[in-house]
Formats: sequence, structure tokens, C-alpha cells
Amino acid sequence: MTLFDSYINAVIALLNGRPLPLIDPIGRSVKLALGAGHPGLVVHAGTETVVHENTVYATRRRELLCSYVTQGEVPDEEEGQLAETYHPIVMSYRGLNMSAIDEVGVDEPRYTPERVSAIVVRRYVIEYRTSRGGLNA
Repeated sequence: MTLFDSYINAVIALLNGRPLPLIDPIGRSVKLALGAGHPGLVVHAGTETVVHENTVYATRRRELLCSYVTQGEVPDEEEGQLAETYHPIVMSYRGLNMSAIDEVGVDEPRYTPERVSAIVVRRYVIEYRTSRGGLNA
């Protein structure tokens, strides 16, 4: 497991430890959430960039994505209500070798081809350090 995977798992554990309105337990699979037929929150990884590297470590910035999947009529409003609960939890998380977490923004709802489900993605960026040649601390 990579260091970033440990961040995702820790955030999921924190979120699953608190009751969140509208959803079942949080997971990592958008595919499973889309197939579930009910609202769900998925925490997963996005784009990563190496912002600095020397002979010992690499400083990385990677997106932490919170994707809300719903079959509701107003997905952006539902996600906003849910984010009132989960956003402070995500923003307060601190992990090993993590130097910062920043909110980037929220994407507009994207719909499945059948327009049965929608996904609204809230984006965060985590800056952290790994060993130069690896993805762990």
C-alpha cells in the first residue's frame, strides 16, 4: 500500500465513524457506487504531480477526490448538504509526512449516459513527501 492509499483509508475510516446524512458507508469504488442504486460517497485518488525532488525525498501533490453518487433530482444541492458534514473532517485530517491539504473546488454534476445517476466531485490536494525512489514514507 502506498502512503497516499493510507491517507485515503484513514479518511474513509474517519468518515465511516461519523453518521453522514443521505448515504451508506463510504468506499473507494465509483463503479460499485454507481451500481448500488442509492446515494453514496466515494473517496479516491486523482491526479498527482511531483513538485520537488532531491537525492533523498520527493514532494508530491495529489488530488483526494470525494465523489458523491446520487440518483436524486438536484445532485449539486445534495452534495452541498452532505459536504457540510464531511468537508471539515477531510480538511482536519493529517497523516504521516503530510504537509498540507487544500480544497480545490467542486465539479458540476456529470450524468451517466442513461441520466439515471449523477456524480459530483469535490477536489482536495494533499502535499506530502515520499522517499525519492518510492511511494512510501
